[in-house]
Amino acid sequence: FSVSLATPSFYPPGIKLHVYLSQGKTILNIYPTISIFSQFIDIENSNIDAQIFQAMTSENKSPVAGLILIEGFLKFSSGTIEDGQIKIKSNDFHIPAQNINGLDVPLINLNRLLINAHFSNKSTLKIDLFDVGKAGMPIELKLKGNIAINPNSFISSNLDLSGTARFSNF
Repeated sequence: FSVSLATPSFYPPGIKLHVYLSQGKTILNIYPTISIFSQFIDIENSNIDAQIFQAMTSENKSPVAGLILIEGFLKFSSGTIEDGQIKIKSNDFHIPAQNINGLDVPLINLNRLLINAHFSNKSTLKIDLFDVGKAGMPIELKLKGNIAINPNSFISSNLDLSGTARFSNF
């Protein structure tokens, strides 16, 4: 873990830092810009090993697996996201064998995960592409749409997606 001064920022005027975090296969390069007007966070060349999610579960098992690449930026004002875009990508994405509320789920190889999204306004995250799996995989989803963000609880936000879904024997 390290924090260093990256460069002065001209837009927005302020100080740009580089926060570097490394744990196993997870490498995060986050560049927060601190300004009196707003705050920006750039995420570049960052990889998250999905096993990091195991610490967030009661059984200490990650519900997903694979190396996930993340790039994007977020603009905050008064602690609220005003703008941004994000790209999430994986070429080895899969769901490990697990038991979900008594239902045994076998290993599901999906290979591809691609999410492209941006804020169309402060309260709407536009999902330009939500692409999971591919031909020959047990699941193939190609979706797009909007998330109307609930400012009090993101988990209670309204999801409006449309697209195609294909399921096959695995």
